[in-house]
Amino acid sequence: MKKIIGYLLLVGIIVGGIGYYYTQRDYRDDIKYTDADVEINATDLFAAFEVNEDDANTRFLGKIILVEGVVLSVDHEGEKITIKLDSGDPMGAIVCEMNRNIESDVDSVKAGDSLSIKGECSGKLFDIILVNCVMI
Repeated sequence: MKKIIGYLLLVGIIVGGIGYYYTQRDYRDDIKYTDADVEINATDLFAAFEVNEDDANTRFLGKIILVEGVVLSVDHEGEKITIKLDSGDPMGAIVCEMNRNIESDVDSVKAGDSLSIKGECSGKLFDIILVNCVMI
């Protein structure tokens, strides 16, 4: 009887581990190899949201965007790395939250660099937010 309970416990742990892996992993890890839905420069992306936010949400929200722009800053907060691109507007920027599972070259990026970054658009607060980003 103890062997049966031991085997059931082992099977339960394995099934639980597999379930945890599939529910907690980032399915967008392969974004680097996913084609962009939209290619645009940072200035035009920000302007699209400024002119008509509803239309821009329809065009960009949830889509994979390849954005080109000039780096304003690179921020490190613990595990989180954020690159801000110049939008051409002093009231906002394109905020790219980098995918920490893929990106390793972020340490070489500095303000003034021109970059192409691919990420998923999650909308506009004050800034345009791209998540799960990778440098191209």
